[in-house]
Amino acid sequence: GRALDADRTRLQLQLGVPFPGVSIWVAKELTQARFEVLLNDVPLTAIELPQKMALLRNEEHAAAAQGERHGPLLGRMSSLWVPVAAVAGASEGEAFSMEEAIAAQAIWILQNNANLFMGIQEVQWVIERATADYPGLVAEVQKILPLQRIAEVMRRLLEEQIPIRNLRSIFESLVAWGPKEKDMLLLTEYVRGDLGRYLAHEASAGTGAVQAVLLDPALEQMIRQCIKPTPAGNFLAMPPEAAQAVTEQIFQTVGGDAREAVALVTSMDIRRYVRKMIEARLQWLRVYSYQELGNLVELRPIGRIAV
Repeated sequence: GRALDADRTRLQLQLGVPFPGVSIWVAKELTQARFEVLLNDVPLTAIELPQKMALLRNEEHAAAAQGERHGPLLGRMSSLWVPVAAVAGASEGEAFSMEEAIAAQAIWILQNNANLFMGIQEVQWVIERATADYPGLVAEVQKILPLQRIAEVMRRLLEEQIPIRNLRSIFESLVAWGPKEKDMLLLTEYVRGDLGRYLAHEASAGTGAVQAVLLDPALEQMIRQCIKPTPAGNFLAMPPEAAQAVTEQIFQTVGGDAREAVALVTSMDIRRYVRKMIEARLQWLRVYSYQELGNLVELRPIGRIAV
């Protein structure tokens, strides 16, 4: 419980989301090293911790121990499980305890589902905390947008792991674009554009350059023409075989292993649809728009995807 609370607090500070408490109980039907993570009583995933293995805190320690990759931990930080014998002489604190390993993996799952924790009540909590610092701005954004629309923008940002800590920039953007744009997808894209400095730093991993996969203009236009409006919102009605072919080309260009400073860059109006199209196979690959990155980073094309 202490390990979960510590990681939950760290994640709350990282993303700006008021995550609820975590309840823990023992289920006799689960094996000793297996645990499930449930959200609203629905299992998100089940994890079995490898036996006779230790989880190291530091990539350098893990590489030195020549462990085998087991999975991601706390977002982008790679963690390695290594044989216990390999860390027998390690300094105290280099390896997670079993409780810390469980907590870290569970919190990583919550981080990847942070959007599910952002509703009207959570937006109200965020607004109350921001009122002390930005009373005028908070009053103005509430005049322009109801809580449910603010919550929807926040959810869409969190869905792509964009922290909502920078409330001043987010609220300024909502005040500027909220009266002009009624489509929530496009409103979120405008907010992302106003967070361009953060996104450019994230895309380049602080290097100032991005290895970019680009889409051919003809392909962008084809995707644009496949976007269909409905009363419930727009959706991409692209033939499955065409979407699969595009995703396969992107996969062949970037490979299946996550890498920093590699991204797919496309036009703002189709960016989110492209991301939804590839996320099942390339969840790690970030998708940005030209408008977000602007001239803040250098784009170094590594491939162009055509029809």
